[in-house]
Amino acid sequence: MSSEVPHAAPAIPADSESLRNELIAAQAAIAELQRELKSIHDSPAWKLITHYRKWLGSGRGTAMVRFVDGLARFGINGLSGTGPVSRAPGKLIQCQDPACGDKIFYADNGRRHWVPNGGHLDDYGLSLSQVTRVSATEMQEYELAGPLPRMWPRSAWLNPPRTSATTMREVATCRLQGSGIEFGAAGNPMPAPIRCQVKFADLFPEEDQRSRAYPGQGTEFVRISRLMSMDDMSAVPEASLDFVIACHVIEHTRNPLGAFEQVYRKLKRGGQYVLVVPDRRLTFDKDRELTTLDHLILDYQEPSAERDLPHYTEFSRMVKMVPEAVLDQYVRDAIASRLDIHFHTWTYESFRAMVDYSRRHMTPWRSVWSQPSVDADPWAIEFYFVLEK
Repeated sequence: MSSEVPHAAPAIPADSESLRNELIAAQAAIAELQRELKSIHDSPAWKLITHYRKWLGSGRGTAMVRFVDGLARFGINGLSGTGPVSRAPGKLIQCQDPACGDKIFYADNGRRHWVPNGGHLDDYGLSLSQVTRVSATEMQEYELAGPLPRMWPRSAWLNPPRTSATTMREVATCRLQGSGIEFGAAGNPMPAPIRCQVKFADLFPEEDQRSRAYPGQGTEFVRISRLMSMDDMSAVPEASLDFVIACHVIEHTRNPLGAFEQVYRKLKRGGQYVLVVPDRRLTFDKDRELTTLDHLILDYQEPSAERDLPHYTEFSRMVKMVPEAVLDQYVRDAIASRLDIHFHTWTYESFRAMVDYSRRHMTPWRSVWSQPSVDADPWAIEFYFVLEK
């Protein structure tokens, strides 16, 4: 069933348009429920649980019945991601070396997820009293992964609690499952569900990222599995990914529509493309020109390095505040050194126009979920799109 979940909008009168939106939301909820139920029922764990519950149906082995019932609850909640896991298999760790900082991580399966606050642990049946102090060496045995997310219910997807950028990022990724790639995570990977297998890709190797890092990006970076950009994913097999995540990355891409096309081809049916995009009005790009749809189409149809020159010039002048007397030389040096810049700028509305163009003419995304920036959070400078193949 194809559906499009409406994005946040001001309240409208109870007329045919509002009824249409309610119908769309209901259809989306039904489709989502059907997908989750099929995923659960097709899983080996569910088949095993069903087999043994039938065997124990006569009442034999009361203790075993309780065990299987508990396993069933874990199968429903843990595998589907719709409720709390009764007993998280991992552990909470904190580095005993003050030089490592005081962050607490949930460690499991060779990865560690930063715990934003104690409230996030409730969904996993954990508490701060379970934290174990470990050496810096043991801490580094676990690869850096995204923050530990809350387990958001389906209702949050349909009507997101627009309280903060952190919450919106968690909701945007809450339906992900399987394996996929996150681009440009650097030291701030997205909070994908811990059941997901996330590999990291970037245009630059880790050593280059350290030299290019901006203040606030930290000193620890994710392990890069693939060196590539979103507009050239030729190394990835077709229809092999369950998701692709790009947080504050698409603006660094020379050919955004080409990236849409590349990601679409690499996703399986039902796969999701999660995009977190800076809103030009709320960032250092606020004085720059809005990238037009015609320009983006031309970047796709006739890619040209010469078209990068105006982007570098505008970025250097408006963002880096380079004096006019040395601007030309600065731009030449920036291009030669492959300075990482925002090639394009968008507002929520202009990005939506690009998505609509992609759906009509290039990549027929099955559904689109989107949310504008969160006004309640002064640190929220981004909007959100999730495209489903």
